[in-house]
Formats: sequence, structure tokens, C-alpha cells
Amino acid sequence: MAAGEGTRVRFRFYLTAREVIGSRELDVEVPGDTLADAIRELRGRLGAKASVLFDGDGNLKSHYSILIGGNLVRPRQWGEVKLRRGMVIDVIPPVGGG
Repeated sequence: MAAGEGTRVRFRFYLTAREVIGSRELDVEVPGDTLADAIRELRGRLGAKASVLFDGDGNLKSHYSILIGGNLVRPRQWGEVKLRRGMVIDVIPPVGGG
């Protein structure tokens, strides 16, 4: 990756997050190369709307899950997952049932 060049990824949102953010998808240019970098960049891009996904400490709220290619990626793995241009990151809300 050349200096000053990032990796563009796409976040997809569902239900309440989609309504608050105002979009089903958001492309983000990430200056780093890990999923942790992408999530940090997303939080910054969302500004005040980030509160739908992130707690007061800036962590993803525990009831949301991150999936890549249909596979769950736990927070402790975020720093190990390398980004690829065009990667789609699903931010999944809690599943209700009855």
C-alpha cells in the first residue's frame, strides 16, 4: 500500500442502525490495514450517529456482531483480520424472537 493510500471497504447496516445512520451501506476509506482500523474509522465517520453502534467508551455495543463473508469475527480478532479492497463488513443487530 502506497503512503497516504488506504483500503476501501463497505459496511452494511440493518434495522435500527440503518434507520439512524440513514443508509444501508457506507463505503469507508481505511488508513490502516486491519478490521480494528476499519471499525475505528467507521466510528469517526459516523459522528453523533455512532451512538447507535458504539458505547460511551467507543467500543462496539456488545449486542452487535461483525460478520465478514458470513463468518462471525469476535472483537479480540479484529486486529488480526487484514482488510482487502472491496471487503464487505456486516454489522448485525441482535436477533429478536418470540
